Amino acid sequence: MTRYHFHILDGTPLVDEHGTELADIDTAKAEAIRLAGEVLKHAKPDDIWAIATWKLVVNDCPSPDSGRTYFILTLSAKDGGAV
Repeated sequence: MTRYHFHILDGTPLVDEHGTELADIDTAKAEAIRLAGEVLKHAKPDDIWAIATWKLVVNDCPSPDSGRTYFILTLSAKDGGAV
């Protein structure tokens, strides 16, 4: 089993110091989607719009800036005309 760290970078970083042991990268991707959904579900709408880009960095290290990055889930929101 591999230990995956799920770091949320949204202006006020939430660093995952402990990580979670998961079977494989596909399980980690599913967990990232679940975690992102939970964070968004409990966020205030104004907070999401105030952040230019919200990232969930998944790596093998207790620091989002070190170690091997497995993948990054990115969410962005912007006001504007037609998309």
